[in-house]
Amino acid sequence: FSLCRVDWSFVVFDEAQFMKNPNTLAARAAKALKAHFKLIVTGTPVENSLKDFWSLMDTAKPGHLGAYQTFRGKYIKPITSASTSTEKSDLRQEIGKKLRQDVGKLMLRRVKEDELDGLPEKIVYTGVENSPDGAQYLDGLHCLMSHEQEIVYGNVIDFVNESQELGATLSGLHKLRDVSLHPCLLDGGILNVPQTSDEAWKIVSSSGKLKKTFMLLEEINQRQEKVIIFMVNKRLQSFVSVACQHIFNVEVPIVNGDTKTISKNKSSETRKSLIEKFENNIGFGIIVMSPIAAGTGLTVTAANNVIHLERHWNPAKEAQATDRVYRIGQEKNVNVYFPILCHKNPDINTFDINLNRLIGQKSSLKDAVIIPEEVSPEELSGGLFQKTNYKSEISYSISGEDLPALGWERFEAFCAELLAKVYSCEAILTKQGGDKGADIVLKGEKNNILVQCKHVMNPKNQISSEMAVREIYAAQRPYEDALEISFGKLIVISNVKSFSKQVRKSAKSYQVDLMDSKFIEKQLRLNPITHKDLLFRYGSQRLEI
Repeated sequence: FSLCRVDWSFVVFDEAQFMKNPNTLAARAAKALKAHFKLIVTGTPVENSLKDFWSLMDTAKPGHLGAYQTFRGKYIKPITSASTSTEKSDLRQEIGKKLRQDVGKLMLRRVKEDELDGLPEKIVYTGVENSPDGAQYLDGLHCLMSHEQEIVYGNVIDFVNESQELGATLSGLHKLRDVSLHPCLLDGGILNVPQTSDEAWKIVSSSGKLKKTFMLLEEINQRQEKVIIFMVNKRLQSFVSVACQHIFNVEVPIVNGDTKTISKNKSSETRKSLIEKFENNIGFGIIVMSPIAAGTGLTVTAANNVIHLERHWNPAKEAQATDRVYRIGQEKNVNVYFPILCHKNPDINTFDINLNRLIGQKSSLKDAVIIPEEVSPEELSGGLFQKTNYKSEISYSISGEDLPALGWERFEAFCAELLAKVYSCEAILTKQGGDKGADIVLKGEKNNILVQCKHVMNPKNQISSEMAVREIYAAQRPYEDALEISFGKLIVISNVKSFSKQVRKSAKSYQVDLMDSKFIEKQLRLNPITHKDLLFRYGSQRLEI
């Protein structure tokens, strides 16, 4: 309010995309400032939709594009009402150019390749030929699925085609994205932390995309250059950081949303301190970044190689991430790499190929005001889930060794599938969060069972806390009241090797059965569970009381 009392001569908004939503307090405060002249500075006038551009323009020159409803009817509705993707693409380009003309000289657009003399060359490489964005094909980025990846990928296709659940297609897209990175990442799964270089390579080799990426890192190492690897998945970020440390013997920092921008404690690492340390080290270096966290405010010109291991669905954010290295101060030619996961059958479309095509098409609007908008799930799913496109007839059976990598979410689905077979009854997963201490309800003709699952990453550890026993005991009454049934058995099941003496004593007191990895491995020999079984179990409807 104090700033709004002043009649300013000039008000300059840098990184103005932060007020793209006109309903936020930041945007309202910006519009309320009084000035003779307002300047909006941003690299992405459109991040999500044309509404972003209207908000910025309405701040710079109120009323020039009319009220939002008028603007929406003139520029947005014709695009959203288009019946086909081709028609929508053509309209987007046509309307984008019209909007650019209507804005006229009120908008100055600088493209650094055209405006900055002496800026080094930027070469973009991809793993598919004839990419719509004009990227050069590089055979080293053409990544064929591993055998395990191919099977799990096919299981996801089957899951979407056979599922009766609402939202199965959107869920399937996220599953395909995870499997395309590594099959163990499916549905919250994790990658084991390698202890040696050999262990790291073994895990890497289960993903065609990771394998080719690490081979590319070896080439960059030979050139003694620095590289940024962009990915969104935090579980993958952690694994890549540790794996690179073992394989290349270099410290690999991670910059993501958890990394502090400012720290009151001098000993705590910040984004700035991590980047400075990375830049000051001589020779080869790797830094892992989130394209979201690295979108603005960071300069990393010591690196001249960028690998987009996991692509952001928004081309504008992806371009911003690349520009952390391609900016004033960069003295070397910049190499931008897009590894693309492909199926061994070239006629089968993959998640990576489809996303690359869509992002490339959206990035080709050079003359329009529109900085390409985010790829929508509807566009991305096109052609991926056709029944004639893919049919997987097999699925890996899960072994005891696979359990640590499942993660706690899929471990619950695994336990539900296993116990349903063991007790020949219906298994229902409870809603995640607020489950009142129970993860699975087993309903049988003779007996009903309530189960809590405890997943551990290191099965050799003991469970020494009695909390799980007490929680499943406390959950009995609420579930009996809500479901109007009685439970004759309470179970705590874990992939842990053993429970402590104190936990066993507590379980006996509360009449709770404890099941460890020995029980699980014995039952798996009698009742095999596949990854495909888990997909359907994990995606099933959950119980909420």
